[in-house]
Amino acid sequence: MLNLREIFNRDLIFIKNAVRAREAKMADKLDVYDPETRQVLLECREPDLGALTKMARLAGGRHDKGTAFDLVASLPGGGQQVLRVARANATLSLGGPPVRIYDDSNTPVGTLKEKLFAIGLRYNFVPEKQEKPFVLHIEGKFPRNGCDIFCDGKQVAGISQPRTEVFKEGQFDYAFSIDREVPPDSVMRQVLLAVGLAKHRLIS
Repeated sequence: MLNLREIFNRDLIFIKNAVRAREAKMADKLDVYDPETRQVLLECREPDLGALTKMARLAGGRHDKGTAFDLVASLPGGGQQVLRVARANATLSLGGPPVRIYDDSNTPVGTLKEKLFAIGLRYNFVPEKQEKPFVLHIEGKFPRNGCDIFCDGKQVAGISQPRTEVFKEGQFDYAFSIDREVPPDSVMRQVLLAVGLAKHRLIS
């Protein structure tokens, strides 16, 4: 049986868009897989979106860009919440609203706020508890939707499209990896997983 600790401490997951081809996209839907067994580890859904946000999702493009999101990652089959990452609608304030991250009990873990006037895309993470704040620096690379994520000059995670048969056969959208040196059971692992799941909202 899957447990939360095992999921957070994984170094590699595959992610697939779960919106069907002929389905009207009113919300984001993602499934997270074990790369070896192809078992679904997490189902990521947006159960509490407002009507206006749903209409923006349906319209897509510039109408959807910058809209609120509230992505809940749970164990398969409507199981326990593992992680939640959310943001309000973009405002006229500099940098936009913060991205809030919650744990399995829906307790706030901390917030990500885009750092203005920085070289490249950078997010300041401010924890709720007595943890050390840190900055995530995101650098794009080939393919277009891939990137490397750094903290204190060291790569801690990455998004890519592996050229493996398993990846191609499973028709996954991207792979998300966390460096093995990132401490297990750490807040950073929770934050990195949140970024990996919400990458289409945070990295554009």
